[in-house]
Amino acid sequence: KIKIPRQDEHLAELLGILAGDGHLHSYQVSVTTNADTDFEHARYVRALISELFDVPVSITRRKTSNAVVILLSSKAACDFLVSKGMISGNKVAQQIRPPQWILKNATFRKAYVRGLIDTDGCVYQDRHKVKEKRYSSLCIAFTNASKPLLDFVHDFWRENGFKPTRFGRNVRLRRRKDVLAYAKEVGFHNSKHAGKIEV
Repeated sequence: KIKIPRQDEHLAELLGILAGDGHLHSYQVSVTTNADTDFEHARYVRALISELFDVPVSITRRKTSNAVVILLSSKAACDFLVSKGMISGNKVAQQIRPPQWILKNATFRKAYVRGLIDTDGCVYQDRHKVKEKRYSSLCIAFTNASKPLLDFVHDFWRENGFKPTRFGRNVRLRRRKDVLAYAKEVGFHNSKHAGKIEV
């Protein structure tokens, strides 16, 4: 038996995490991430899932690759997540998108974006040259193969006063003030990203 989670920002963030690094099929919910750089976030995700459904959740390092897997084996949890908008099976082929209950609420949209950026986003120094002069700027990039997710992140950033750029499968914040504002207003639960930004 599982606890049925409330439709709140914690559930919205989990759906963002699953849209990024998660996978669903009939009997299992899993999130796979880098064992070295994202282990603290993996522990956060395990605690989040366990709290939402009130069930034990495992976390395991793979011996054959540099990955850690958070796993919940529960058909009831899978069925519930599908009913709330998560896709079972191939997310790219089905072009996953945020569900309507999240799109209609500003707090839920923010939590969903946080889940996406914490998993499929990166914070980095963008180094480039203009007229032989070198520049370096702090950036946030979101990369995904689902066009609806890219559209959603791009639109969310624009609606919140940021000026994102988009190319191919990437949406980026390239202005330092946008990066700092994102860190302050939306924030991270992945310490790998948060540690690169001083707000």
